[in-house]
Amino acid sequence: MLKYCVRCVMPDTKPDLRIDDEGVCNACRAIEKRKEIDWDLRRTELLELLGKHRRNGSNWDCIVPVSGGKDSTYQVIRMLQLGLNPLCVTSHTCDLADIGRKNIEISNTLVLTMLSSHPIQLFVRS
Repeated sequence: MLKYCVRCVMPDTKPDLRIDDEGVCNACRAIEKRKEIDWDLRRTELLELLGKHRRNGSNWDCIVPVSGGKDSTYQVIRMLQLGLNPLCVTSHTCDLADIGRKNIEISNTLVLTMLSSHPIQLFVRS
């Protein structure tokens, strides 16, 4: 029988979703745990870590893989906001959505270096 989370109504057919004995899914439980995180401490730890890896004679502070999705576009923006110079790397595919292409173009205008690879397309005669 199909089960649903009692909080978010997500079905148990979603991959990697588990519903506990109380009827709450693991995604909702993860949200609960966020309240326990000391976000100020986490930010301090992040800034310390970034400080160790800032450019020491090299051109870039970090590498950000850019897919064209919202998450990688956000990561590029956050690295810039934190004062880093990211090397962005992307691999273009034939299946990239228009919004993905636009996000990559936006990322490309924000950073100094974007490395792009274009896979070779092989055509086979049948």
